[in-house]
Amino acid sequence: MLQNAAEPVYVLDEQRRIAFANDACLAWVGLPWDELFGRTCLYQTPAEPSGPEAIAAALAAPPRTERGESAEDLICLPSDLPRPRRAAFLPLRWGAGSAGRETRPAGVLVVVEPADPPEQTESPVLPLDSAAQPDDAQWHLWVQRAVREAATGHGVARLIGRSPAMRWTIRQVEAAKASRANVLFVGPIGSQTDQIASAVHFGIEPDAAGALVPVDCAVLDDDMIRSSIRAMAAGAAVGRSTGRSTLLLLRIDLLSEPWQKTLLEEIGKPRFPLRVMATVERPRAAETFEQLVLPELLAATAAIVVNIPPLAQRREDIPLLAQFFLEQCNSAGKKQVERFSAEAIDLLDHYHWPGDMAEMERFVRQAHANAEGAVVLPADLPRRIHWTLDAHRRRPRQPRIHLDSFLRQVEKELIIRALRQARGNRAKASRLLGISRPRLYRRMMLLGLAGSGEMDESPASQSPSSGTVRTATEDALPDAAEKALGKRRPSRTGRRAAPLSECSQAQSPRAQSDSPAPAAESDAEPRLETSGSDDAAPPDATWDNAMPVFEEAEPPMEPEE
Repeated sequence: MLQNAAEPVYVLDEQRRIAFANDACLAWVGLPWDELFGRTCLYQTPAEPSGPEAIAAALAAPPRTERGESAEDLICLPSDLPRPRRAAFLPLRWGAGSAGRETRPAGVLVVVEPADPPEQTESPVLPLDSAAQPDDAQWHLWVQRAVREAATGHGVARLIGRSPAMRWTIRQVEAAKASRANVLFVGPIGSQTDQIASAVHFGIEPDAAGALVPVDCAVLDDDMIRSSIRAMAAGAAVGRSTGRSTLLLLRIDLLSEPWQKTLLEEIGKPRFPLRVMATVERPRAAETFEQLVLPELLAATAAIVVNIPPLAQRREDIPLLAQFFLEQCNSAGKKQVERFSAEAIDLLDHYHWPGDMAEMERFVRQAHANAEGAVVLPADLPRRIHWTLDAHRRRPRQPRIHLDSFLRQVEKELIIRALRQARGNRAKASRLLGISRPRLYRRMMLLGLAGSGEMDESPASQSPSSGTVRTATEDALPDAAEKALGKRRPSRTGRRAAPLSECSQAQSPRAQSDSPAPAAESDAEPRLETSGSDDAAPPDATWDNAMPVFEEAEPPMEPEE
């Protein structure tokens, strides 16, 4: 019955090997039975986009079926692009008489839906871009698609990602592969720039490339580096004669400045026969490679610069890379883990990744070893991630400072203290502040220390009711400033200090005879009482409640009106 079914049907045994496939399945995968029978189907994404190994990986059952769970998933063969097929994975359990056997099923029966009509070309898988958010079951297909695109495009399986920064890096790698110019690879520590440089050298046709000789500037001493370069240039190094050999200088930023000049003399000779590639690992993201390498050496090695962004700047790629490394762990065949849980992905996303790609690969291997089920849970992640996030949460957060409001409060406090030290004399307060008197009036009105009516009065205007000439020295504190200082105006029936104009009139008999009689005390504006020792700041005081107190020395003042 299964052999004659119209749908593709195949069976995986306990060891995940193909034990049966009907004629419809053989026609679908495009392989004869001899090549397909007995192949192990692991839940992974091989580097080769086609061939029997890629087909066997595409036919793998989800790891949760090994625990007796039925599943529905998508199978995407290279021939099915861009639309995968849906399949039902049915575990085959042992009979009732086999109670002593393990709980693991005897195998998995897979029934694949037939091909859709040609007019139905819409794929159930979302496009591989930064805006799409697939469900948990589609990450495996996304990794397959990304690796296939990398294999057919730039040939670097590790350069997978959907972020704009990673897409720009892929374009730079493609330009470096299409050219034979010298290339400089710049990336953070752990970005594995040497593997990317190796992929760029061999390109799409590895047999046509020459020899690749890496020279680690952090391990070899300066004399060995120079002798290696001279030996390669002289043809002593064993390489392929079909292509141009490449000298790969790893971590040239660790060379001292004198030896960078020596290296420049060796590779800067006329008609140097080798292609030069170099790598620079930035210890800190703020540093640029121009600060670490001599400009002359950069000009000789950096015809094309490939920048690998750190993981902290492309967090959209973290789920995809985590799934990629998880499936690489599945290729060992001992344990099959399907995916990360949403909570585990959140923890990976919030981690700062100081070791970049190398650290992520190490952490995923530890999580794969700790996982007890088909899904990686937060408890399976390394403790370092939990400790780092806990320390970040416990870190005390500094209060936010709103600069404008803070400066207004400081300016208001300074004006109030200047008026207090000047005993309400605005002219003296303006001199203490080092600003002009009109500017002090404007700032007081803006800060709510004075009303607009008080600002309209001219300092030299004459009161029609009293006939007394009022000057700036007679101005008292406005109501708002007095409230801030905690003062009260004296009663209108109380005693007031005599204005300076009256004192001058008392000293001059002619002024007494010529000037009109002073107005009643009740109609004149009283002055602020200044008796009391609490309001006057001592001349030598410099700080009061973490705020500066002005000294008696007067700063240079502007010309008064």
